[in-house]
Amino acid sequence: MAFLRFVGFFLVVVIVLLPRVFDLGAFLTADEKRWAANTRNFTDALAHDEWNNLLQLSHPGITTQWLGAPTIFSDSWTVKKLPLVFGQVILVLLIGYVWFRLWGKWPAVLFVLLLGLNPVLVAHTRIYAMDSLLALFTILAFGLLLLWQKTRARRFLIYSGIAAALAVLSKLPGVLLVPFAWSVCLWSGWRHRESLRVVGSALLWWTVAFLLALPMVLPSLVTHTIPDLQNILAYFNSDDYRALHPGGQWYYLFTLLLSSTPLHVAALLCLPFAWKRMRGASQVRPAHVGMVILFCLLFILMMSAGAKKGDRYILPVFLLLDAIVVGVVTWLAFTSFWKIVRAIIALVVTGVLWQGILLARLHPYALAYVNPL
Repeated sequence: MAFLRFVGFFLVVVIVLLPRVFDLGAFLTADEKRWAANTRNFTDALAHDEWNNLLQLSHPGITTQWLGAPTIFSDSWTVKKLPLVFGQVILVLLIGYVWFRLWGKWPAVLFVLLLGLNPVLVAHTRIYAMDSLLALFTILAFGLLLLWQKTRARRFLIYSGIAAALAVLSKLPGVLLVPFAWSVCLWSGWRHRESLRVVGSALLWWTVAFLLALPMVLPSLVTHTIPDLQNILAYFNSDDYRALHPGGQWYYLFTLLLSSTPLHVAALLCLPFAWKRMRGASQVRPAHVGMVILFCLLFILMMSAGAKKGDRYILPVFLLLDAIVVGVVTWLAFTSFWKIVRAIIALVVTGVLWQGILLARLHPYALAYVNPL
């Protein structure tokens, strides 16, 4: 049994790794040379104790620079990108472990497979930038928050705060996790009829973990606090945010239609039926799926507020759509109708294989993916 588990784990790791690791130097996007230069400047500042010069851009992309630091002296883009790819594969596996604790073994396996073959995530994992890191740290922080809400174990609350800090230091939209985490703490306290002291303690632990993690990853927030915060906040008033890449009111709706997967579409269409048929035997709680949907809506609304639009800016939403797929499939699998269960299994297997085939056909240009529906 242990051997079979090892083989299963090995196969999952291979499926996650294969679409990401080969032909990394086949092409470069417009910003990759800039981010490689930022990483070089970041490591130079660290080496010379010039902590006031650590912040290269206000995005801020700090996690990208930490992961890219070991390979700054290589001229090969494959070598430059490998630490970023390996780091994000580990993040996918960590997310799978969190969802294993949250929803059980098979939902977690399905979630990891969907993330491993998510075309939009694969495309941006292969790019020397920060969008995929924002998405993965956001999902990790979100999952740990739900796991705390389920188990009430304080360590998950602390881990969530740390992951949220890493999301923010990957890219600024991760800041949505702060009010969302506070709201979850307050709602959970009200639901369990806990005292203000208990609720305040939860808020304090998450916030302290978040605030302490920020300067540990970006030390200049201690030595150069005000200027760094001014530079970060100034981004929202810059032409880069307000003028470049404008999009219409429905830009992100079309983005969801264009870049989602067939399983995303099927899950959203089946969600009302699955919610109605959901049974208590499933570990997937309706409240968890409800919070996933709410966070997706809030993230899209937040990104729609700015004039600057881009498909990759709502990448966390595509990962959470995979979580919705898992929830719907799990609920339908617990229905009493065996014919429905077999149809769902066939649909999921077909969808996963379809995603794998599409990625293989597009490789190494996963950025060209469009929903085949």
